[in-house]
Amino acid sequence: MKNKVIYIMPVLFLVISGCGQNTSTDKTNRKSVSVAGVPPGTIVIDGRANDWENVSAITPQVGLTDRGEMPPKIDLHSVKVTHDNKYIYFLLQAQPSGGGVVEIYVDADGEKATGTSIPVVEKVVLDAGWDFVIKLTYAAGPVLTTQVEKFIVLPNGYKSELAFEHKNSWEDRSYTATSRQFQEFRIPLNAMNMTPPTDVAFLFTEGWGGMRTKFDKHCQFIKATLEK
Repeated sequence: MKNKVIYIMPVLFLVISGCGQNTSTDKTNRKSVSVAGVPPGTIVIDGRANDWENVSAITPQVGLTDRGEMPPKIDLHSVKVTHDNKYIYFLLQAQPSGGGVVEIYVDADGEKATGTSIPVVEKVVLDAGWDFVIKLTYAAGPVLTTQVEKFIVLPNGYKSELAFEHKNSWEDRSYTATSRQFQEFRIPLNAMNMTPPTDVAFLFTEGWGGMRTKFDKHCQFIKATLEK
């Protein structure tokens, strides 16, 4: 397992508080949405959206319509989520312009007391304790690498430990597949300690990757319940 230790200094809170105003003022972000399960085999990882027709988007628009002074490389339009008894599935509708990173912070148990409060992007985000982060790294091809890192809280910060990783290719699209418009991937539920039914929360960010700046305004905070 790869791991890295990150020590949180007070100055860090000044540079990771730049998530857009829609996160703190859009009251729909504070409601919990239901994520229904599907029978195994319903979702096929092929980068197509036809098998997602009966699944509603949990967020219709992650990025702001005003792309700002430094627009993100990934224009993330909508996200769908479902699960079966082994996997949680994501369908992203995005238009990547070159390489870039989408980070999905996950509160896997709906408990603020467990996990870390990083990133602090607006007061509403303090309602969650982040247990994992899913990092989607886009490259030419298109190639999409999916990584899941687990946060482990330390007395003076936190460390992250690799919990799951998959890089899609023409030979192996068992976990991740892409098309011109959609990116589709699945993650084992046990990789993120999820057992439906359970309350969760997601923070979708479409930035440049790495440390947040005042230009990273494009995000969406969603509370959800994974139904059995």
